Amino acid sequence: MKLIIFDIDNTLIKAVNGGYYYFFQTFENLFHVRAHTMDLSQYEHLTDSAVLNDLFLEHFNRLPTSTEITRLKQHYIANLEQIHQRYKPAYRAVKGASDAFQQLKMSPEWMVSIATGNWYEAAVSKLNFVGIDIWDVVGAFAQKELTTKAQLLEFALTISLAQNNGIPFEKVVYIGSSIKDYKACEELNIAFIGISESAIKRQYLELSGATMLKDFSNFDAFLQALHWVYC
Repeated sequence: MKLIIFDIDNTLIKAVNGGYYYFFQTFENLFHVRAHTMDLSQYEHLTDSAVLNDLFLEHFNRLPTSTEITRLKQHYIANLEQIHQRYKPAYRAVKGASDAFQQLKMSPEWMVSIATGNWYEAAVSKLNFVGIDIWDVVGAFAQKELTTKAQLLEFALTISLAQNNGIPFEKVVYIGSSIKDYKACEELNIAFIGISESAIKRQYLELSGATMLKDFSNFDAFLQALHWVYC
């Protein structure tokens, strides 16, 4: 058995108004302060939990309480669903992503997992918008203890191994979209395939040594990349 671990944002789905727009909008509406920037490159760690911690430290000089985290989660997801249903799609699938994900879930050769900086509830909502179901997929999602992509990948691998009865995988491949994803895979000795609709971003990651594809529209090409890529 081989293991394929997917990121979500900019890999399986694309946000219509940019990755964290709805997250920041919800934070500002609930707590009546404005984030100093929505540029994610200015944040050290890109999980929902870590970004919220940074925002609270900046504005309130403390970490959020469990009640505040729950409140923001509820409003954030309700905001996403309202925008998606009433006005315009909040997210769209990367071309071919839904079919590729479903085919790999049914494959006897591959186990599918998730490693994302999203809270679990947010991940489920976003993927439901584009017809991707992860109810039967194990994964690593944002939580207090997991703030880096390497930590998320390690946790996804651990729970996937448990689901595979502790039998080591013949191969592990992470499907991500950023240089941080690629560097985390290098750190953990995990194979990496990057997905990006941006030709400039693909070229940049390719120059760093990554295997890159535009999307999943050519499923045979994606399978070939899975076969040939190594860490």
